[in-house]
Amino acid sequence: MLNNPEPSRIDQRAALWVMKQQQGRLSSRQQRAFTRWRERDPRHEQAAQKALQAWQASASLCNDPDLAMPERPATRRFRPTLAWLRPNPMHWQWPQATALVLVLGVFSLWLSQTHWLMQIQADHYARTGETLDFTLEDGSRVQLASESAINVNYSADGRRVELLQGEGIFSPSPVTSQDPRPFIVETSGADIRALGTRYLVRQEDKGAGLVAVLEHSVSVKLDRTPDSGMGYREVKQAQTVHFNPETGVTPVDLNIDNITAWSRGMLVFRRAPLAEVTRQLGRYGAGRIVIASEQLAQRPVSAVFALENMDSATENLGRALDAELVSLPGMTVIY
Repeated sequence: MLNNPEPSRIDQRAALWVMKQQQGRLSSRQQRAFTRWRERDPRHEQAAQKALQAWQASASLCNDPDLAMPERPATRRFRPTLAWLRPNPMHWQWPQATALVLVLGVFSLWLSQTHWLMQIQADHYARTGETLDFTLEDGSRVQLASESAINVNYSADGRRVELLQGEGIFSPSPVTSQDPRPFIVETSGADIRALGTRYLVRQEDKGAGLVAVLEHSVSVKLDRTPDSGMGYREVKQAQTVHFNPETGVTPVDLNIDNITAWSRGMLVFRRAPLAEVTRQLGRYGAGRIVIASEQLAQRPVSAVFALENMDSATENLGRALDAELVSLPGMTVIY
């Protein structure tokens, strides 16, 4: 449910939509979502028109010869000598320190940019280290995992929720004679339609994802015919499937209680690679964890962590593995 955002937020979202559209970065599904978003509120359409006019104006400025950048003079190539390469403390210490600060700043900006853009684009967004539990306008319940985001696109012909990233558990209100609209979760690669149910959907890269059914059943339909396998499958209670454009919709053997444990305030791992464990811990607020070797990264881990105790999770993990930890600015190294 879009809770009447401030006009500045509408303008920001419109600018992001238009930028992606003009750069050719909107898929056909995203283009339809953009169209529905514009139709939902007159303010949305006005903001989109304003953003498009601003884009076109900036493009015309770029083509104005009076505003063109002057040509840079030709630079002379040179071959560095050993003397030039020798460090001189009087000359390189401050520039090197400044460069290091800039690199760290750019890296931090890169890490935060995705979250900043997602907060603008999404109707609901769970930040790093938090989960959300809320009800939509029709009574449907949504639980979002950390670093997960959705857009809600309700119209006369359907109740569509676009999962932008991460994962969520959806408990749709039932279809009735008063409200016969289907409830559909859209990912970048498939539509998951509720058949009177409660289910988890996880968005992965390159059109892939995971669906786990907690109650009743759902149908999973890919956006296009897969290279092999099935493009459509009904999934029953206690079943889990993985989908991607290459192999279609395929059953997988996963413990549903474990993969939905975040909704009960826990993270549960059963012989999971350490790399996956540290990725999930970081997602839920334990900070960035770097593993010193590939061999250690593949070490299996079985553990249970409480989300309310993420501050001590890395230390507990190191103790359980009998591993050493080194705390550095912005990260912890485990070896």
